[in-house]
Amino acid sequence: MHGLPEWQRHFAAAVYRDGDISGLGLRGALPATQLIHIHRNHYRASLRDALAAVFPATRALLGEACFAALCERFVCARPPCGPCLHEYGEGFAAWSGSCDELAGMAFVPDLAALEWAVHASYHAADAPCQSRDDFRAMAASGFSRAMLRPAVFLIRAAKGTLRLREWCLAGGQGEGVTPDVQDREHILVCRRRGVVQCELLSPAQAALLEALGDHGELEAAFACALACEPEFDLPAQFLAFVERGVFSRFS
Repeated sequence: MHGLPEWQRHFAAAVYRDGDISGLGLRGALPATQLIHIHRNHYRASLRDALAAVFPATRALLGEACFAALCERFVCARPPCGPCLHEYGEGFAAWSGSCDELAGMAFVPDLAALEWAVHASYHAADAPCQSRDDFRAMAASGFSRAMLRPAVFLIRAAKGTLRLREWCLAGGQGEGVTPDVQDREHILVCRRRGVVQCELLSPAQAALLEALGDHGELEAAFACALACEPEFDLPAQFLAFVERGVFSRFS
């Protein structure tokens, strides 16, 4: 084996995929096979714990054994791309949709996607939060763009997904809910003052935020909202989003 990069690739293969450890030159008080086994177990346990912290509702819904088995398979199939544990798990929701054991629970990927959005919102970069006064000042002079804050996420999920998450996090107290994958709901996920909140949106509200996207063009966003709901009260709804702390900049 020649050079550190090649050794690192060989070592990663041994940890990620139970690869061959010959040529690694591992030495210690224990045999090389035991040393790599200890490291591999610690690595996988750390990633399983990270997933459990990000997806508590999914874990509660599926049960400990089923969730742990899914995490073990995901960890083996999708090793981390970076060093930060809080960045791990982004692809878990989409990946879970291909799992045969969840074939009768087609709403689980939506629940996991909502949980990832909550996690991503919490860790998103800070950005200024435009206030009612900022809005009024800009409205007086005119503006054509409204940029969403990095902590704002819009999730389209099976109808009942938000209620299911709340039910799972409450320990399954009260009447349960089975989301309807044939119908959809729109969920706003937004962090303000360090707290992430989720709320349901109407189709017109969702169309407005979705159309703003990365470019924040108000004219196109307003047109999308009105196409969904001709009687949509644009001034009132836009101001309501301002008060929710959705926007970072007007221009």
